[in-house]
Amino acid sequence: MGLADRHYHREPGRFDPGGSSYGGGGSGILNWRLWSVTTWLIVLCTSIFVLDTFLPRVPVVMQTRVEADLPKSVIADAEPGSRETWRVTEDRFGNPLEGVRPLLRTGPDGVTREVGVQQLRWMPVLQAHLHYSTQKGFFQLEFWRILGFQFLHTHDTILHLLFNMMGLFFFGPLVERELGSKRYLAFYLLCGIAGALFYTVLNVGGIVLQQVTGQAEPVTFLLFSDMATPLIGASAGVFGVLIAGARLAPNATVHLFMLIPVRFGTLAWVLIGLEVFMLLTGARNAGGHAAHLGGAAAGFYFIRNPHHLHDFFDILGRVDPTSRGTGRRSGRGGEGVATRARRGLGRLAGSAPPDPAEVDRILDKVFNEGISSLSEKERRVLEAARRAGDRQAG
Repeated sequence: MGLADRHYHREPGRFDPGGSSYGGGGSGILNWRLWSVTTWLIVLCTSIFVLDTFLPRVPVVMQTRVEADLPKSVIADAEPGSRETWRVTEDRFGNPLEGVRPLLRTGPDGVTREVGVQQLRWMPVLQAHLHYSTQKGFFQLEFWRILGFQFLHTHDTILHLLFNMMGLFFFGPLVERELGSKRYLAFYLLCGIAGALFYTVLNVGGIVLQQVTGQAEPVTFLLFSDMATPLIGASAGVFGVLIAGARLAPNATVHLFMLIPVRFGTLAWVLIGLEVFMLLTGARNAGGHAAHLGGAAAGFYFIRNPHHLHDFFDILGRVDPTSRGTGRRSGRGGEGVATRARRGLGRLAGSAPPDPAEVDRILDKVFNEGISSLSEKERRVLEAARRAGDRQAG
């Protein structure tokens, strides 16, 4: 039996398509310690979607419009009108969807008049507090939104959630196996962040151009949507995973719609081409397409430069899960992952076996950083350990 057959080769993040569990310490999906990062992402996104379905909806200000040429002091003194003055659109069940809330100001003469309006949209509670927008996430510095929006999905249709989770389910394990579970988590989140930032750049660029030039017609590749327009969904991270997977296995066959066999690399670039086309033509969801492209660009970069994923969680200090040395600090009772794994390896037989301490170090590195991080010398040592283990098993 070689190293690849041992139970610790199916640690979290090591996809084992032929087995019923991810490791030797428990069985199946019920052992949460052995879930992969991909599994956790799917469970978290789905759970938030279900939970938000049952939570109440709250009004969120999408846009504020005031009368032209009003002094700033007048605008500052304006207050939203009472609930009775709102003009609300409801669905067939009587639930509020969108509305207009007047901004009122009482003048020196004691007369109250409308000086502007606020456009409202009713959102589930979690979506209201976690969605990303240029206004809230960038200008108001509500920094948590750049991560929170990646776990939200629209409730208008379940297809948004379904397609994203299918993308993670089919392509996530491939990338996670290459990077290691901890760097894969950093990879996924960074792709989502890149999607939000690219969306922000195009949105700010469009608004600034419109204000400076007074141009009313949209300009190709810029976003003229209001800066309060919400951005939600895991799509940016999923597109990063898709591009990374296509680079790792470009010749693999993917069955489109479960029927049509397509080369993985071809499918990925066709999808990117469609996203570019949608953005250039100003499609209805142009902001979403911009985020998809930002996530794809990040995925392309980081799968080629995985060493830049180290220390992503540096804010956590010594428990940074992407740190190069975390593996030896994270084990139970002070043991590193590979140290515990050595108990399953047994004694290496044969002439001049590799130093067990060196094998420990290399296995620890594989677990934390992925096998692509190994040097040629480290690969040779690991191969020698594998052969020695085969001789013992034989």
